[in-house]
Amino acid sequence: MLTRDQIIAIYHAGPEAVIDLVIHLGQTLEQQQLEITALKARLTALENQLATTSRNSSKPPASDGFAKQTRSLRQPSMRSAA
Repeated sequence: MLTRDQIIAIYHAGPEAVIDLVIHLGQTLEQQQLEITALKARLTALENQLATTSRNSSKPPASDGFAKQTRSLRQPSMRSAA
């Protein structure tokens, strides 16, 4: 980040120095926007990959890792097995 004194020095250097600075800052901003867009796309892809399990894809159960599987919330029937 430029300090106030540096900005004043560029201003006193003349219009060409100010124009060059603005062009440089614009190019930097554009590069950062492209990088942000790419990083957002990568983040979305990684989040989708992380959310994929054997239950919602064709992955084998062994690829799920060591996460504890949830048990059924169903209660056993009170009826006798006669």
